[in-house]
Amino acid sequence: MDLVDRLHDRLRAAAPAPTGFTIGELYQRLIPYRSVRGELGVWELAEYEHALLRLLSGERDYLELEDPSARAEIARELASPNPILGVYRDYPAARVRLGAASTG
Repeated sequence: MDLVDRLHDRLRAAAPAPTGFTIGELYQRLIPYRSVRGELGVWELAEYEHALLRLLSGERDYLELEDPSARAEIARELASPNPILGVYRDYPAARVRLGAASTG
């Protein structure tokens, strides 16, 4: 189980009903770095942000990001050799919901 799996598990426990949430709620209230770093064994913000980008990109079908432009930019950053890990902060109002792998 890697950090993406552990973040997903923590999010599933904290997430509201299937109505979803925003990216802002995700990183500020549901699984904020300062609250989960000790529990998940993450000591560097960059490691957390990289795993969060992977979740938001739809990796493993854990999350579905409804905004196509946000999804495309996150995918571009993840594919780049030197990604801007905080790019998700550009989309605080973008809606997210638990994906198929989260509900099954």
